[in-house]
Amino acid sequence: MIKDLVDNLTKKNTSDTFPFQIARKRLYMLPTPQGILFMVVLFVMLVGSINYNNNLGFLFTFLLSSMAFVSLLHTHNNMSGLILKTGIISPVFAGDQALLLLTLKSGVLDRTGICLGFKGEETVTVSLGQGKERQVAVPMATWRRGHFQIKALTLSSTYPFGLFKTWSTLYPDIGYLVYPKPLAGPFEFSSGIHESDAEGRIEIKGVDDFKEIRAYRPGDALSRLSWKIFSKGRGLYTKEFSAQAGVSLMLTWDQIPQKDPEKKLSRLCHMIQQAHRMNLRYGLTIPGKEIPPGEPKDPRHLFFCLKALALFDGGDQGGRI
Repeated sequence: MIKDLVDNLTKKNTSDTFPFQIARKRLYMLPTPQGILFMVVLFVMLVGSINYNNNLGFLFTFLLSSMAFVSLLHTHNNMSGLILKTGIISPVFAGDQALLLLTLKSGVLDRTGICLGFKGEETVTVSLGQGKERQVAVPMATWRRGHFQIKALTLSSTYPFGLFKTWSTLYPDIGYLVYPKPLAGPFEFSSGIHESDAEGRIEIKGVDDFKEIRAYRPGDALSRLSWKIFSKGRGLYTKEFSAQAGVSLMLTWDQIPQKDPEKKLSRLCHMIQQAHRMNLRYGLTIPGKEIPPGEPKDPRHLFFCLKALALFDGGDQGGRI
């Protein structure tokens, strides 16, 4: 609770840009529960030594006290001067775990037991030798589509004895996309011919036309395996499907039967993934935006289509989550 109060009082209105070095003025420190118990024990030992005029008790009390003060210095120095060089986060689908990839540099000191994480999320602990660099993946949950700024990132340490905790809260200027969660269903499209295609193209009847059975190869999708043949003890085989070449698909908003806009987006997201995997030329039409068919297997075209779904109808959430 005290830590949250300190974070709220010191929260910045601006974002931190990379590279970023943790300065002393950005570090805060409090005793841990173990540290508070240790101080209480030291106080009891001091009172007992005074009461019984026990020189050995004084010696032991002052020795432990000096160790506590030295650990306070080491705890602070373990974080001070740590450098965050770069930070990136790749687009993910809603409900999946996003990963913030940070590159840390230790600087002139060894760093031991540095914890990184977002509030309410899983933390990652890392140690670095003097002058070393290391990339760390910090997980973060997602639950809805859109464009977001990452939450406040906390770096903390209780090294060496766990008596004190030092931490720094950063607000990296990093945005990321969350695509709609794919929703499986029938592959539906408006037409096999887009207005930009040449005349004479054959309208596509379906994208799952059976072609042949071939021997299984590592990496084949489990959904394409011929379980009927496998159940007869004849080994693993994969079912091949094909679509008519030279035909472009338009995946359209109005073709999706669901009434819920988010379910429509999720269905379109799944169909875009299917079309990309099947090496088809496809385009996308949603209210307010149309993306013409692109080249098969083009990752940029896939990104543009998924981004359009993520930002549909005010998907830019702006503030941090």
